[in-house]
Formats: sequence, structure tokens, C-alpha cells
Amino acid sequence: MSPALRVKKLWFALAATTMALLLLSVGQAYAAPKVSVDIAVIEASRTGTKVDPRVSALKLHKKLAQYGFTSAKVMDELSAKVDLGSSVSLEFMQKNGKGRMLQVKVLEAAKALVRLQVTVPDIKFSTKTEHKNGGTFMLALPGRQAKRLFLAVNPKL
Repeated sequence: MSPALRVKKLWFALAATTMALLLLSVGQAYAAPKVSVDIAVIEASRTGTKVDPRVSALKLHKKLAQYGFTSAKVMDELSAKVDLGSSVSLEFMQKNGKGRMLQVKVLEAAKALVRLQVTVPDIKFSTKTEHKNGGTFMLALPGRQAKRLFLAVNPKL
């Protein structure tokens, strides 16, 4: 093989490799973002004053106080990275030993906006929510007046 032909083949191989790497990197740049979903199961009470630091970090203690709950603790929590169109589920136990399921599906993720579908099948609850990046959705579960379970869902891009 002549040196000129060898150089030509090497040049074409190099060009093809460069093009493949370029297309791969462009494809990754346009890949749908994963959404970080933090879920907390919170038990709030109308007695006591102790607030779990994790509840304070979510900035939920003031919202709970508006409804007369003066103490709160995180009973269970989950953090997951979720693809667009996928969901994450958390089964949590109630005081009576019965498990309930919370499912969070990521519907859309844009620059500063996340749309979710939040479902608790056991109580026939399902809603679509729209959050600014880092905004928290909180759901009060049916229960006694003195103590109540809350579900907090916090998506972040």
C-alpha cells in the first residue's frame, strides 16, 4: 500500500471517529434530565414543641404550625433520581401496621419547572402538581386530629 493511500485511510478513520464522538456528545447534551425526588413521611402532633431538623430543612414547620401542629418528626424518607416518564414509590407504615404506597411520576422537567403525578392508591388520591425547581408538595393523610401523617415531595433538577 502506498504511503499516500495509507494517509488517506488514516485520515478517513480519524474523521469517522471524530464524527461519532461528536454525535455521541450532542446526543448526551439533549438527553432528558434526571429529576432528584426527595420524599418524607412526617408525623406532626399538636402536643410538644420538638421539630425534626429535616422538617425544618424542608421549610415545612411553619406550614404545619399554621394548622396547629407544634411538633414534627420524619418517620421515613427516600431520595431518588428519576428519569422523565418514570416513577418512584415509597411504602410507609401507619401506626396500625398497615402499609400505604406513595407513587411519584415525573411528567415533565424544564429549566425551572417540574411536573409530577402524585398518587396514593389506598385513599384513591391522585393529582398532577407543578413545581418551581425545589418547591415542595405536602399532603395531609386522613387521621386523628391530635396527630397526623403528612407526605412531602420535593423535586429538584
